[in-house]
Amino acid sequence: MDESVNLFLHNSLLNVKIIQKWMILLQNL
Repeated sequence: MDESVNLFLHNSLLNVKIIQKWMILLQNL
């Protein structure tokens, strides 16, 4: 796989995890 594509996918997965964490935190407020 192309390195830049691999990096992009990795960053996207990290962003999704971060967003999910924030959603959970906001719901708990």
